[in-house]
Amino acid sequence: MSAADHDITEDATEALLTYFDLVMLERLANQSGSQSLRAAASVSDITVFSLIRETLERARLEQRAPYADLRQLSRELGLPALNDIADVMSLDESGASLASALQARVSELRDAHLTNAKLAAAEISERMTFFMVVPALVFAGFFLVPPLLRLMAG
Repeated sequence: MSAADHDITEDATEALLTYFDLVMLERLANQSGSQSLRAAASVSDITVFSLIRETLERARLEQRAPYADLRQLSRELGLPALNDIADVMSLDESGASLASALQARVSELRDAHLTNAKLAAAEISERMTFFMVVPALVFAGFFLVPPLLRLMAG
């Protein structure tokens, strides 16, 4: 995966996490699962929200639950978190209370995203170490070379 693809996926994941927070808020406001998904998707016009909105609208027009379509979108976009939320939200069909399950899953996804961001930052820091050491060695060489040359000559 190139750096540009990684950045796009990272941005899409952050947008998706925001979407999940909005879904959770809608759900806490006593909206049904599909209503909260649609209401949260209508908040923004960024690409991820638009694709989710289109998927939800297509399912609504075909008069079926949107969860299978969201799983398909998850595979197309390479965003497994969307699949997880579709699984949790599909529990709404069985009458399960989703608020706590949704909050727990969103929290897990945020923690995983934060851990991945920390790992990426640590990797970049490790790569930068070389560029910090080289100038220090050159600087030390300016001070060590003359005395060493005198010792060898003398």
